[in-house]
Order: sequence, then structure tokens, then C-alpha cells
Amino acid sequence: MERTMATETTGITRRDLLKRGALVGGAVLWATPVVQVVGMGRAYAKDVSPNCTRYCLKWNVDANAATGGVTCTDNGNLSQPIWSNTWEALGNGEGNSLSCPGDGVNNDSAAQDIADRAGNSFVVYGSAGDGFWIAFPEDIKLADLEDQSEPWSAAVKCGQNRDTFTRSDLPLEDDPCYPEDPNGVPYRRIFIPACLAGNEISHIELIVDWCP
Repeated sequence: MERTMATETTGITRRDLLKRGALVGGAVLWATPVVQVVGMGRAYAKDVSPNCTRYCLKWNVDANAATGGVTCTDNGNLSQPIWSNTWEALGNGEGNSLSCPGDGVNNDSAAQDIADRAGNSFVVYGSAGDGFWIAFPEDIKLADLEDQSEPWSAAVKCGQNRDTFTRSDLPLEDDPCYPEDPNGVPYRRIFIPACLAGNEISHIELIVDWCP
């Protein structure tokens, strides 16, 4: 499922071509971006929206457990076990599967804040063999990295391998079981599919933008 971003032999990137096409068409399709410069590693220098911060999170199957509770998927036709939610905030550059923003962005108390929030607000249900639904409040979004050389916003560890996903691979949808958190913030969910090689998922990593 991994993708590569094509670059013209002239050195003109896809993004340059899209921008030139917009200018030729006589319309400006986007404003000059506001760049958050503190704490962003070079590999993940994609602009972050104002008032948002980017973090890496990791959820280990072995560090959690199916609770025995069930929740619905797909209009209530199926039931899946809910899992406990111990999350880790990744820092110091590398995760096991993704290269995470370094330079201190994940090394302060705010990193633990979002890990704690993930444990309290993220809902994980499904199975290591079939895939997991992850539901979370709409002020947390998968990071948009799709103009980067490694545009992966999520990854799963599958035995000795990994499966990686761009944000567009994991579209958000309304969660049918968790419509909102206790503060009234609506929930959305993504589906992390089972490993391509037939192994069970051992852990999940996400790069997210938190915009409280």
C-alpha cells in the first residue's frame, strides 16, 4: 500500500505543476501558508495550521487488552471488542515504524498531555487480526504529509514488516457508536486494516495534529 510521489525529470514537483496550473487558470486556490517552525523535524516540515501542534502517538496491542465490552460498526450490524487505551507519545525523532517530528516537539509536557488525552478520548475497537477502528474527537486529525517524500500519517507493525498509510488512505467518517465526547465535541473514526502479509498487528503509530 506504500506510495511514492512522482517528480518530473526537469526537477518540477507535482506541487509546482499544480500551483502553475492554478495561476494559469487565473485563480489563486490557496493563501500563503502560516508555518509553525518550532519543533518540526525536517522530514515532516509540512505546514501545520495555526493553533495546532503535531505529535506522534503509539498504541501497543500487548500493552492493552480487549475489555470484553462490545461496540457497533457499520450501522450496528457487527460487534467488536473495545480495547483499553494506553498510548505513548513518541519523541526524539524516530518511532519504530514512522519518522516522527523531533527537535523537542514531543519532549515537553504537552506531548504527555495528548498521550493522556488519547487514552481518555480515543476509542479503539476491533482485533489485531482483522484491523482496528480508532475513534477520536474532531479537533484531532491525522497529519497531512502527502507532499513529503515519505507521506505516511499512520503505520502498523506487522511481524518484522510494516504497512504504511497516507491520510487519504484512512478517510474520516462519523462514528456510529460514539457521536461525541463528554464536552460535546463530535467523534470521527478511521479504520486501520489488517496487515497485508497476514501477520497480526502488534502496534499502531499515528502522526496527528491537535487543534484544541
